[in-house]
Amino acid sequence: MSRDSELIELLALDEGPGGESPPGWGVFAAAEILGRADLREIQPQVADRVVGRLADLYWRAQFEGQRRRALELLSRIGGSAIAWYFLKAAGSKNARVREQSADALAELSGEGVLEALRSLLKDAEGSVRAAACLALGKKKDVSSAGPLMGALKDESGKVRRTAAEALGLLGDRRAVPALMEALGDLGIAVRKKAAEALGKIGDPAVLQALTERLRTGSLPERWNAAETLADWNAPEAVAPLAEALSDSSAKVRKRVTYALGNLPFPGAVDPLGKSLEDDSVEVRGRAAYALGLTRSPRAARYLVKALSDEIESVRKKAADSLATLVAETREADVGDAEGEGHLEEARKALRALLGGPDGELRFRAAFGLALCGDSGDPEALDVVREAARSPESFFRRKALEVLGRAGGEGEVGILNEGMKDADPTVRRCAAEALGGIRIENETSGIEAEIDQSLARGLEDVDARVREAAYESWMRRRERKEREHR
Repeated sequence: MSRDSELIELLALDEGPGGESPPGWGVFAAAEILGRADLREIQPQVADRVVGRLADLYWRAQFEGQRRRALELLSRIGGSAIAWYFLKAAGSKNARVREQSADALAELSGEGVLEALRSLLKDAEGSVRAAACLALGKKKDVSSAGPLMGALKDESGKVRRTAAEALGLLGDRRAVPALMEALGDLGIAVRKKAAEALGKIGDPAVLQALTERLRTGSLPERWNAAETLADWNAPEAVAPLAEALSDSSAKVRKRVTYALGNLPFPGAVDPLGKSLEDDSVEVRGRAAYALGLTRSPRAARYLVKALSDEIESVRKKAADSLATLVAETREADVGDAEGEGHLEEARKALRALLGGPDGELRFRAAFGLALCGDSGDPEALDVVREAARSPESFFRRKALEVLGRAGGEGEVGILNEGMKDADPTVRRCAAEALGGIRIENETSGIEAEIDQSLARGLEDVDARVREAAYESWMRRRERKEREHR
């Protein structure tokens, strides 16, 4: 078969939900070939047809995943004609089209792209201005710093947030004063993105100012400084945050524990462990949660002790964090016998909960133990299957997530039942889990059963379920294509 004939045949594939392939698969497969091929081997009209179908799919996509894939392939194929197509659309009377044009231009290059994006910063629609801000940030052209700093004063919170994010992508120190001012913005999302941007720029003077504010500022200033340092993501932030765990305000201490949990640097575990003795239940609960975020085996010794806390909510968070530690930490990440000893202590504590009388703690323990090691804990998997039938949707969701990661094709029946759950968040988790199941015997019919279940998910009333079903179906199809090459 000639390359032209192959492309035409792929474009003709049935792309409907009832077909054998996920919607858009044929167009994507053809575009993949076009992106790798020598264009001298392909007739221009065939290449144009593939690009045209791909661009059309970008605009008419049923699922966000389709739009992302279409744009990725368009940018890979490249060429001035593709950029021109979106530049023309940037002048559309339809605000949604202008917004999507800005999203696309962020990934494309060509004459007039930067100018078009800067002009969209003055668009009447806030969503378009926000898309233009982010697109300019992705371009990493420092000449856009001035317009983006101006956007930090926009009336729309979404625009101010994306402007701060874009300035972080640029990394231009000239933006530091404007971003420092944005730390006082009324919108929490704006403050967060401004803090992240300042962290990426990494000006030591800013860290010093935040540290002083955390020590001596008013209550709102101390809380804001802790919030900012949580997003700073630098090892220098650990020491001032650890010191602030003795702050007189429980609100500040709670925020500080969260900040320390989000900083993946040495020195956070012991201060957080000490916070498990705090007088405030909220601080102890947040500390237990944050210790799980550290992914440090050393956190286990504190969390095991917290399983005896007098408050149930603290005990639950400690169990969740222990489950996270044993599920996410592997021997390669531990590095020493002491760390492995801490992990074994965590596993031992979870096994005790697995055989205990508290049903909720049993489920929480099972989630971690089932994901521990290469094949999981058989007894724990039985408890996970039990959790999949729990009246509480939280446990049904978690159970399906675990079965998708630790289970095999024998869990497909439970996951398919999850696709019929009354709670859309459970159905979404089931769809995501089905994407990870590996089938050993391709002639068993289980693969077709999964495809049918995901195809029904494409027609779900909830958009998040439809998106998850589409992504899982695409992931399974792409994996099969790679394995059969």
